[in-house]
Amino acid sequence: MCLSQGSVLCEVGEIGDARKLLEKALSIRKNNGGGEYKEGIAETEEWIGNVLREEGKLDEAVEYFNSALASKKEIFGSEHEEVGNTMFILAITLDGVKAFDLSIKYFKEVSCC
Repeated sequence: MCLSQGSVLCEVGEIGDARKLLEKALSIRKNNGGGEYKEGIAETEEWIGNVLREEGKLDEAVEYFNSALASKKEIFGSEHEEVGNTMFILAITLDGVKAFDLSIKYFKEVSCC
């Protein structure tokens, strides 16, 4: 429920409230089994990364996107669309923190998928 509400708030620009709900959703999922909620945890981390990006907190966003990417690769494999989507948003965010070499690496990987 918190994830749904948080993602909607993010979409309508209520970033501060969105982040609170998304962090609550992440905490709940991690505390209620972790591994069995791995996909939901990755999805929530990606949403938090999006919120942080909107807040201009790009370094923090990169951390959440990296975590989501690692989980999605483990769950779906490297060639899955979900992995490509996360990799793309990570590449854009890395470009924003001037990590150009890594950004280019991910953009190339996405274009190969």
